[in-house]
Amino acid sequence: MFLERRIVEALYGDRRCAMEDVLGLQSLRRDLAALQPRDQVLAIDLRGRDPDDGFSDVPYEKGRLFLGWLESRVGRDALEAFLRKYFDAFAFRSVTTEQFVDYLERELLAAHPGAATRADLDAWINEPGLPSFAVLPRSEAFARIDAVRAEFVAGRLGAADLPTEAWTPFEWLHFLDNLPARPDLGQLAALDARFRLTDAGNAEIAHSWLRVTIRAGYAPARARLEQYLLTIGRRKLIKPLYEDLMRTPDGARFAKAIYARARPGYHPIVTATLDPIVTPTQPMR
Repeated sequence: MFLERRIVEALYGDRRCAMEDVLGLQSLRRDLAALQPRDQVLAIDLRGRDPDDGFSDVPYEKGRLFLGWLESRVGRDALEAFLRKYFDAFAFRSVTTEQFVDYLERELLAAHPGAATRADLDAWINEPGLPSFAVLPRSEAFARIDAVRAEFVAGRLGAADLPTEAWTPFEWLHFLDNLPARPDLGQLAALDARFRLTDAGNAEIAHSWLRVTIRAGYAPARARLEQYLLTIGRRKLIKPLYEDLMRTPDGARFAKAIYARARPGYHPIVTATLDPIVTPTQPMR
């Protein structure tokens, strides 16, 4: 993930990279809020457990933040040189956490006294959550979206007046993902009428919009939600929708009916995740 964002930065610039970094942090924080402490660590222990039990944004986004913090301590050139050596040293091999830490201390930190202590590394690798000294991303583009959203939620800016002409999908995701927990139905209807969000072709934007509509009980999106759950099989996109639906009796009835139809078409790994959520008595496979 660290290298992916570096590629994004090279291809599309700092602004795009910052937006992806902030969205990644928001997704990580949602995962951390739902995970047990033992599953919030980078050096996760999955002995005797299904490896899919440990699937989350922790290795992706917390790991990226860890490398970003190292970069802030030793500089970009030094970290890039270390990563190049690391890839060459361990090419085509498995690496344990202990091997990684030993190599990191020997090949990078020894040349930068005071950059990071063993306690710092332990906080990143073995402790839950994010260290208090983590370097967290910020996006000026998202700060502007936050201001626009606040005006919209307060009723001082109508849907027709939102300055969305130059918004990218990332700005739309930030706008939708941070709407109030209980959005106003009238405002949702205005958004939908202006931007046809229920018919959004982008699967990520549709996912975020449908989560908003579930929380609000926005009935006009129900048919789209049904179609989405029947045609999208990516766990990242459908698991939160089922979880949101199962929080209310009406939503649970809808989720169970759709799941009964959709389940045969889902991957076994996906059904192993969704069965305990939607049909807890369903035998796991």
